[in-house]
Amino acid sequence: MVENNKSYKGLFISDIDWTNNARINCFQGFDVLAEGYQNGADILVNHVIENGTGQDTLVYPIVFLYRQHLELRFKEIIREGWLLLNEGQDFPTTHDLQILWGQVKKVIEKLLPDDEETQEEGLIEHIVNEFSTLDRQSMSFRYPEDKKGNNPLAGLQYINIRHLSEMLQEAYNFLYGVSAFIAHYRSLASEYSSDCCYE
Repeated sequence: MVENNKSYKGLFISDIDWTNNARINCFQGFDVLAEGYQNGADILVNHVIENGTGQDTLVYPIVFLYRQHLELRFKEIIREGWLLLNEGQDFPTTHDLQILWGQVKKVIEKLLPDDEETQEEGLIEHIVNEFSTLDRQSMSFRYPEDKKGNNPLAGLQYINIRHLSEMLQEAYNFLYGVSAFIAHYRSLASEYSSDCCYE
């Protein structure tokens, strides 16, 4: 047996090519991770569209990344929304998008009680239902088989990546708007609270 005496650099380090150094923990919260997953999916989709290659393998991370964005954005809206409303709701730890979307709708209804359901909300409801049928627990695009050895995507033959991306982009725009709305009013509430401490 040959001994390997070579010393390796650490895996998670910074290096002199500073433009490639990603800042960790500089920004915190669900928003940063949600944006990262959405951006990652978009970059892969653009690669497929521009080059016409890789779709058969990249479809798996693309769908997973879009789904993960939805899950994290839902959780952000739930957590930040209940904080804004000053209501002590339990924070859901589930991966089930239907449960999470139900909580998101409650937050939106509390924040905008007089608004009717928008077309975008109907679209998200449709997207959530489709994900729940195919990938309820965020596993179907991560593994080739489930714990029982079954193919979770059996019967599915094609996914049009461009179409998928366009639908998820519409959902992204609406959810980002809700997130920004909550962040804005939480910031105002924080400023008001700070001002109240001084005479």
